[in-house]
Amino acid sequence: ADHAICIGDVGDAYALSRFLKYEYMPYRDEWAQVTLVMQELANTFPKVTVIVGNHDARLEKQLRTHLTSDMVDAISLMTGGILCPLTALAKRYPNVSIAKHEAPSGVTVDWCVTVGDAWLGHPEKFSKIPGSALRAVEDWLADNMGPMGFDRYRLIVLGHTHQLGLITWRSD
Repeated sequence: ADHAICIGDVGDAYALSRFLKYEYMPYRDEWAQVTLVMQELANTFPKVTVIVGNHDARLEKQLRTHLTSDMVDAISLMTGGILCPLTALAKRYPNVSIAKHEAPSGVTVDWCVTVGDAWLGHPEKFSKIPGSALRAVEDWLADNMGPMGFDRYRLIVLGHTHQLGLITWRSD
């Protein structure tokens, strides 16, 4: 393969989660593992695209939630505007980019990317019912194909679902 696409949650940011924790996992240790994964991807594939998942963005969300806007601005100015650790890490590798989809209106969506007739994403949609999140995303894509500037797609690859869902439809 000449292009690897990660569809989010390269790391878990377990230490930063607001949910009940059953064991201690220092952020430093997990970040070392995330760094190794990114390094291996960068060394293995000529092109790597990473979609930032909700777990990858936990630190940024915590910063924005718990710090004043001036503190967030100060950190943003020190880091060149980057608050997401995964986005900062990707900058180390010239062949790794963070996914961005720009709609015709100029709105940028950072949780999906299209490649040919495939749509890959990590939306916030979650369901414990197999296929439910996939169907909801498919409906959203159908409703927003024009405004978002999506081409016709034949494959949806969806992260964040926590459930396997395979639905063949309109796929020839």
